[in-house]
Amino acid sequence: MRESKHDLSPTRAALWPVIRRAFEIAFLALLIAASLTAAPKKPDFSGNWEMDAAKSQLRPTKWNSLALAVEHREPKLKINITLKYPQGSDYSYQIPLTTDGQPASVDMGKNTRVYRAKWLGSKLTLKWNEDGERTETWTLAQDGKTLTIIGSAKLTNGGTERWKYALVKK
Repeated sequence: MRESKHDLSPTRAALWPVIRRAFEIAFLALLIAASLTAAPKKPDFSGNWEMDAAKSQLRPTKWNSLALAVEHREPKLKINITLKYPQGSDYSYQIPLTTDGQPASVDMGKNTRVYRAKWLGSKLTLKWNEDGERTETWTLAQDGKTLTIIGSAKLTNGGTERWKYALVKK
């Protein structure tokens, strides 16, 4: 009797479901690995940033320009803010944060603000208390040269505010 190329004796036939299952598991592992590498990359906001007034929409405020010096070493984020006033004076303060949602208190003299930062994909959301609840979403352009900050506030007096800052890397 001639032996066939494909011997499907009971022992080999019993192995087919095991082999098929092993291939299914390997394929599933490849899909998971591919989806993990496709996850959005968290941008590095480090650098010196200056507001482009022509592309920004300020919230009602007394200052007319904004500069940020950001040190970002994930998960640590240190933001040095300088507000520039028309009279020529500047006001600066620092916000030391982590991007994991942990609270960071900043003494502002008259009051203490509590800030939190957390990732939403490749965007960073900052929340804090200042005359109500304020939220900003930070987005870095693909070329890394423009930082867009879109913010909103629900004020304690029942009002709302919205703003957009376009900052250019210097």
